[in-house]
Amino acid sequence: MRPTTPTDVAVHLRGFLHHYVPRQKGFSTHTILSYRDTMKLLLLFIAAARHIPIARLRLVDLSPDMILGFLTYLEDTRGNSPQTRNIRLACIHSFFGYVAHQEPLLLHQCSRILAIPFKRTPDVVTEYLERDEITALLGVIDQERADGYRDYTLFSFLYHTGARVGEVIHLCTGSLHLERPFQVRFRGKGAKERLCPLWPETARLLRQLLRRRKVDCRTDLPVFVNHRGEPFTRSGVRYLLAHVCHSRGHFRGIRRQRNTWFVGADGRNAH
Repeated sequence: MRPTTPTDVAVHLRGFLHHYVPRQKGFSTHTILSYRDTMKLLLLFIAAARHIPIARLRLVDLSPDMILGFLTYLEDTRGNSPQTRNIRLACIHSFFGYVAHQEPLLLHQCSRILAIPFKRTPDVVTEYLERDEITALLGVIDQERADGYRDYTLFSFLYHTGARVGEVIHLCTGSLHLERPFQVRFRGKGAKERLCPLWPETARLLRQLLRRRKVDCRTDLPVFVNHRGEPFTRSGVRYLLAHVCHSRGHFRGIRRQRNTWFVGADGRNAH
C-alpha cells in the first residue's frame, strides 16, 4: 500500500487549530473547540455533497458556493439560529484568512469567502429580576442542607457580582480576597482579568462555604463544586436553577439566550 500524503486541507487545518488559533491568536480552549466543531461539520457537509472521502478533500473543494450551501444547511436542515450561523461563519472567515497568508495562489478564493456577509440579527433586551424576585428565589433554598447552602451562596454570588456563569464555574479560591477589602478576581473572555468588590454578606457566605468544605483559602481549588467534588458546568448550573425555580412553583419557565440564563418570574422572562 502506498503511503498517503496529507492534503492541503489537512496540513492547513492542523496549522490553524494547533498553532495559529491557540498560540498566535491566544483564543480560549472553549473557542478552539467551537472552531474544531465548525470545521468538522463543514468538511462532513462538503465530503457528502461531493461524494468523496474527507481525507481526499482539497482546499479548492471548499469553494464559496460550498460555503454558502453549508450556511444554508445549518439553518434549513439543522435548524440553527442566525446567531449560530454567524458564529460558524466567523470561524470559516478566520480559517480562510489564515489560508490566504499561507497560499497566495488561493487568495481570490479566500477573498470571495471572506466577503460572505454575516446575517443581521435582532438586538435582544436583557431583562432582570427585581430585588423581591431574587429574594423569593433564594428563599426557597434550604440552607440547612450542605447542597442547599452551596446553591444559596452560588446564586447570591451571581446576583451580587453580576458575573458570567463561565467566570463563576472556573473560579478558584486563589482569586478570592475574603478579608477587607473584600474582592474577587475574574478571568473572563479573551483571558481578560477584572477585580470586582464583594459585599460583606457575600464574603461571609463564601467563608462559611469553604469552611464547611474544609478548604484552605490559601489553596487554589474550585470554589463551587458538585456532589462529586468536581467543578460545575454551565448545564449543571442551569439544572440547579431550574430545580430551585420549580421546587415550589413560584417561578416558571427557563430559557437560554446567548451566554446568559433567564428565568421567567410569574410568566415574565428575566435575567
